[in-house]
Amino acid sequence: MKKYGKDVFKRVVFCNLDKEAAELLEEMLRPEPNIGWNITKGGGIPPNPKGKERSAEYRANISKAKMGANNPMYGKKVIFSATHRKNLSIAIKGKKSKYIGVPRPIVVCPKCNKSGGLGSMQRWHFERCKNGS
Repeated sequence: MKKYGKDVFKRVVFCNLDKEAAELLEEMLRPEPNIGWNITKGGGIPPNPKGKERSAEYRANISKAKMGANNPMYGKKVIFSATHRKNLSIAIKGKKSKYIGVPRPIVVCPKCNKSGGLGSMQRWHFERCKNGS
């Protein structure tokens, strides 16, 4: 609406049409592709690239093209407003963590023999252990 304005719309309403009749009518109203917002001829379903297998070369080219300053998020810092942060907090409250009841590995630091979860132990123990010798 913002891009084309209200004058662009042409409203045609038909009721009780089966799929074939609706497609035929759509084809009469939109005989060519890219008329209005439709990219397909006659109201057909547009091609969906989701799930399409891409070659390694294609993926590498896309990756290279989106690196550094070409990435749309390059140099941007996302800062949420206080209202948005509060809404996020309200949305997550009361929901159980997906990690509750999931067994996680317990590891032991060889320097101080302290045991704990893998993530925190890797952060504070092993090569970084201040308690061991």
